[in-house]
Amino acid sequence: MRKLFLICALLLSTIGTKAQGTNVAGGAAGAGSGTNLASPGPLCATTPCSVNATTVTATGPTTVTSDGIHAGYTNWVGNTANQAVTPNTIGFMGPTAVSFTGYALQFPIIGPTTALPILSCPTPVSSVSACSFVAAGAAGANTALSNIASVAMPNGTVAAPTLAFAGQTAATGWYLRTGGFWSWGASSNDIVEIGLPVGATGIQLGESIQYCISSGTLESVAADACLGRSSAGVLEVSTSPVTPNALGSLALANVTATGTLTDSVATGTAPLAITSTTPVANLTVSNHPKVQFCGATSTCSATAEVSDQIVYGSAPLVSGTPSTVTITGISPAFASTTSYRCTATDDTTAANNLIKFAAVSGSSFTITGPATTTDVVGYVCVGH
Repeated sequence: MRKLFLICALLLSTIGTKAQGTNVAGGAAGAGSGTNLASPGPLCATTPCSVNATTVTATGPTTVTSDGIHAGYTNWVGNTANQAVTPNTIGFMGPTAVSFTGYALQFPIIGPTTALPILSCPTPVSSVSACSFVAAGAAGANTALSNIASVAMPNGTVAAPTLAFAGQTAATGWYLRTGGFWSWGASSNDIVEIGLPVGATGIQLGESIQYCISSGTLESVAADACLGRSSAGVLEVSTSPVTPNALGSLALANVTATGTLTDSVATGTAPLAITSTTPVANLTVSNHPKVQFCGATSTCSATAEVSDQIVYGSAPLVSGTPSTVTITGISPAFASTTSYRCTATDDTTAANNLIKFAAVSGSSFTITGPATTTDVVGYVCVGH
């Protein structure tokens, strides 16, 4: 039994001696620089090397040093599935892909300088994305409003804008005002408001705000068609959002009004430019004659006529027994043979003014005069 114990002690002594001389780092055995498993120094401290292991555990800091020229670098290989995460640990993993374009995120030389920084990493250059710490909401932070569940915003006059954009001055932005209005400007006192206040039935715009449209992108083409407020109940069409004016025009298919149409164009310019020659029903102009139909009795019924027209002219009679002339081609034509009347006079011989009118159609009528004469007769016709 004692002999067996001595043999075991000898074997253990031999194993311990070989373990201390095992070269893991590639340096001299027992040199103390990563070679002693009982008291290891820095791993691969003397020459580059590779360590193939399932798990490497360290109780102190892990440092990736430089080779004297290049920055320290660690990489994580990708594969099709993630590793199981060990409880009570944090870690980094490569992508879940076997083949992909490699890249590295490079930390900046200056650490975070704000309370809530964001690490912003741009498109890699030569496979390296040079990251930097930026304040939340600053340029390059890539902050998405869709990622914000809710934001508490103050009401009323505030010292700084509630919502501001990168590149604006410190005080320029949108201010949330009392009553549900938003105001854009360089301070909370600028009355440039838009909002839907409590009880309102539509979006309201503050005074001096115009609705303007450009023919292209606003960055390159200024808006040239604006609709704004002129006075209470009056809208004004402008050609400039910067200097409102009344030089704009409205192009509409139909206009329906229950009030008065007012035009303030100066004398010398026609207030209306009409292409159609079709008569307008129920349109009465004070400086134009009004037409009334009295009827067929001695008591005039004074019936106001609509769409009436006056046709006049002259023509020579064609000699005969009696002498006659037929006028044709009235356009637009009268509605029927009973919707108009004509009077005629002999412009050549006063004694021959025994003239008769007879309607042939809405566009034609005949004048009858004395026999065997070619006198010129004048006529005037009125009707609808």
